[in-house]
Amino acid sequence: MGDAFSLTFNEPMSASSASIQVLDSDPGATKDLATISCGVNATCTFNTAATVLTVTMTGAPISNAAGSTAGLQLPLTITATTGLTDQDDGVPPNLSASDKVID
Repeated sequence: MGDAFSLTFNEPMSASSASIQVLDSDPGATKDLATISCGVNATCTFNTAATVLTVTMTGAPISNAAGSTAGLQLPLTITATTGLTDQDDGVPPNLSASDKVID
């Protein structure tokens, strides 16, 4: 608990019950898949411009699939987001065109 990371966006964003799904870097083919949920196991706050979201862990990520090594191993790769959209047209982040790695 208390670990934190930031996501930076190129336009103002909104987060309503945002969740971030991550895949870890366990050796081999079996990876941990987990969900970080704002207000559940993390505190999420935007900077004044709403372009940087700081996520601070308040509990363990929710495990969706166990990997070959117990717990999440850095780096993590963001595989999906929910409840996170840009302010002007409600579009979610384009993960395929983004740096998705949390070191």
